Amino acid sequence: NDNASSSSSSSSSKKKKKTTTSINSLESITMPTDMDSKYIGKFHGMVLAVCSYAVSVYEPFIQKEDEEKKADATKTREAILSLYHPTFTPLEDDNNKEEEAVIQIAKQTLSYCQTHANTPSQLRTLLSTAPNEAIQIMLLWSCNAFAGGYLYNTCSRINHSCNPNAIVVPSSGDT
Repeated sequence: NDNASSSSSSSSSKKKKKTTTSINSLESITMPTDMDSKYIGKFHGMVLAVCSYAVSVYEPFIQKEDEEKKADATKTREAILSLYHPTFTPLEDDNNKEEEAVIQIAKQTLSYCQTHANTPSQLRTLLSTAPNEAIQIMLLWSCNAFAGGYLYNTCSRINHSCNPNAIVVPSSGDT
């Protein structure tokens, strides 16, 4: 489980304690010092997105015991991974500065998670077996998530357009 604030394990021969910092809550996630503080929300969201994905999608996808659960996880995984996300190496032009920043944040977030994930854990499994998939999750979360960090199979696909054709208008009861 990736929700323990710290863990200690003892060596069987010397009873020496080893303390590991881990990802517990939003408050326990400390932003890397070399990251611009204006990206703290994006960084926190990426950490939470990859932790959630590791537990609720990736773990059931790789397990072997329950074929029905694995089939559901496979379907969910395919739907999520088909959402838009920047490529890991954006094109070199002035229009991609924001994507370059998001890619850099995702790479730093991956490094942070690799350092802070519990061993063993679903997050550690994802990071060690599919680090590019972890970055992809962070990038697609950054581009497709709605308030609260939620992804939707249909709404996330219509969320971005260079030529928008819809606007949100409050209903008469919302004003």
